[in-house]
Amino acid sequence: MANPQPNQFTRISNELLEVIMRYPFTIGEFKVILKIIRETYGWSRKKATIYYANIARSTKLSKRWTIEICRRLAKRSVIFIEHTDSDVNLIGLNKNYDEWRSAIVHNSATGELALIGGVSMSSLGGSEGALTPRSEQALTHSKKRFKETFVKKAEKKADRLVENSEERKTRISNLIKGSESMIQSNDPRALVNKLSEYGFDLCMVWGAIVQARAKRNPPGYLVSVLADPCFAVADSAMEQAKLEMRIFGF
Repeated sequence: MANPQPNQFTRISNELLEVIMRYPFTIGEFKVILKIIRETYGWSRKKATIYYANIARSTKLSKRWTIEICRRLAKRSVIFIEHTDSDVNLIGLNKNYDEWRSAIVHNSATGELALIGGVSMSSLGGSEGALTPRSEQALTHSKKRFKETFVKKAEKKADRLVENSEERKTRISNLIKGSESMIQSNDPRALVNKLSEYGFDLCMVWGAIVQARAKRNPPGYLVSVLADPCFAVADSAMEQAKLEMRIFGF
């Protein structure tokens, strides 16, 4: 007879748990979220390396459908996927549930609000299906935040596009200054974080650093590579970067 004891448990806030229960997830989405919670909060961490195959095995879903669900949840900002390759992901639950509504779309024909995936926002409201005052306030706030975030990202992208190559080299050189020794070390996390704040992809930057280690002038090479808007990293360097990122929990 099964008799589980509370000597091992998953710690999660009641507020977040209640939001998850109210949110109109599909059965498959709900299973995947529970698995992510188990692998993260169940081990007292915010994110973890989780294989799609592992999620599929635990939830009894097909691997193909598991991947689709994860992508859909990430698109709706319910979860975040920081690093992916063919089968492994650094995944976590976005506990800021206000951002879960960042995928709100407006149907100009019907005037209705809906989530990407076809879920009506009315299902987040009271028992009669109408939005409660609190839900309406959260909805308005989320739409405003989504618009502000979109505008900021667009402006940041536009700023990078108008910079010429020399300006980019100067700025990147200033970012790297004082951290040159990290390029040759096996722990370049501080430098990677600094460069990611400028807008570079974490994995691509780490790969560029790995590639730079074999060059005669690693700092100069890294600057020239990152200053190129179309820079590419060799597959071997990317594989080494992914390995090191997993070791350090990125």
